[in-house]
Amino acid sequence: MKFDRTNHRKLWYWLADNPEMEKEEWPEWDDFRDDDGNIKVTGECFACEYKKKTDGCPFMIYCCDYNIDQCLYGSYIRWERSTGETRANLARTIAELPVREGVECI
Repeated sequence: MKFDRTNHRKLWYWLADNPEMEKEEWPEWDDFRDDDGNIKVTGECFACEYKKKTDGCPFMIYCCDYNIDQCLYGSYIRWERSTGETRANLARTIAELPVREGVECI
């Protein structure tokens, strides 16, 4: 399985440019919906989808085991609870997280 780093970055750069928006509002989710209109990506997160299918986080940081308080060393929960420029900066940081050695990306 390859980590969809391309769409991970697109999503988080869009969030950086639109800090008032939430992940599920990303316009490109339309490309990732099932026949019932549900987003097919675990947690609206390409890293979580990769982890679900490989049992390993693609990033070089602590993996959260789906605990959002600890995810990405707390970067995700800080993004979720912040606003404005702080939120935009956290989104840019998440977009650029380095992947672990051996993780194939698309």
